[in-house]
Amino acid sequence: MAAAQHPALLTYKTTEAETASPLRLVVMLYDGALRFLEEARVSFERNEVDSGKERIRRVERILLALMDALDHRHQQELANSLMQIYQYIFSLLERATARSDVRPLEDAVRVLRPLGDAWRTAEAQLVKQAGSGNGHGPIP
Repeated sequence: MAAAQHPALLTYKTTEAETASPLRLVVMLYDGALRFLEEARVSFERNEVDSGKERIRRVERILLALMDALDHRHQQELANSLMQIYQYIFSLLERATARSDVRPLEDAVRVLRPLGDAWRTAEAQLVKQAGSGNGHGPIP
């Protein structure tokens, strides 16, 4: 049985997602998108086109979740900028799917990785602040 399908691992991951803060969920989404982009790239390089396209569909679902999480009321400029980035990545994924080409996937990683790193840094800073007793705990 593959590790990703092991019942205990699935239970752990489900519990982690259900109990995570919103910021942690964003980090998890970015990590998943980057992982699936890499898996799609490897699949295409091995000429496993169907597998690559399935990984791309997973990235698309993650992007939709990230788009849905944008707060246009309170952070309009940031939300609009991120929406444009996510739409650009969708266009890269469309090209990768149509041509079974790894180059658009590599471009998507180059765009997403720094954003994921920024969210990870924000999460680490928030955890550090919460530990310093300043009264600002993690985002609920």
